[in-house]
Amino acid sequence: MSSDMLRLLTTKQVAKILNLNPKTISNARYTGIGIVIPFLKLGGGVIRYKEADVMSFLEASEVSNG
Repeated sequence: MSSDMLRLLTTKQVAKILNLNPKTISNARYTGIGIVIPFLKLGGGVIRYKEADVMSFLEASEVSNG
């Protein structure tokens, strides 16, 4: 595959990137309220997030006091 290979992150990894508790990410995913990042639901209840979606969320949350 190319260097643009899809990178999937766990809930714990996303929480670390956002400096939040993994339970906060799980609750937001379950309720659809707050931190809304698209996710993939794989077999066996495995949840993954595309790294690009997490980065897009961060960019969209950026605030400038200019």
